[in-house]
Amino acid sequence: MWRKAVTLEELSLMTDEQVMMKINEFLVPPNRAGAPARSEDLIGAQFYMAELDRRNARLIEQRRQKAEVERDRIETSRHHINLGIETLVVLLILAELVFAFVEGCEQTRILSGLQNSSAATASILANLQASSTPNGLDATKVPEMTITVKYDAAARALVVTNLGPVEISSWRISLETAAD
Repeated sequence: MWRKAVTLEELSLMTDEQVMMKINEFLVPPNRAGAPARSEDLIGAQFYMAELDRRNARLIEQRRQKAEVERDRIETSRHHINLGIETLVVLLILAELVFAFVEGCEQTRILSGLQNSSAATASILANLQASSTPNGLDATKVPEMTITVKYDAAARALVVTNLGPVEISSWRISLETAAD
């Protein structure tokens, strides 16, 4: 049994379902039900199966290419976002450096004023100390002090007395009993 030959244009216009029907016609010919398939029929079925495989491979390749294009688009977008973030970080670091420089200049100005003020205060204190030394004593030497502490039972008081060369006044604290 001879089958009508199919041109390449006809084959390319066939749907997948039509190709499967052709495969089935070769595997189970309508006029030879139950008879074993002939080699020509198997070769014809193999030809149409190869066509289905080629179509499926082309479809898979198209989907792969489309996915690759989409992946490349996403990667490019991600790279643009990363570049923007990195640029922002660099700008923030530069802004921080400018602020630190301005703040450093301000601190230098304040510390310079504080240094001048400290020098003036030290000069004033030196002049004040030189003018206020009592009884001609050297202000850099600490005089020896001797004090005695006694308890006066009759007066019920502690008496503190200075026995050293520096004049200090004596004082006393009176401890009174609470009235019953």
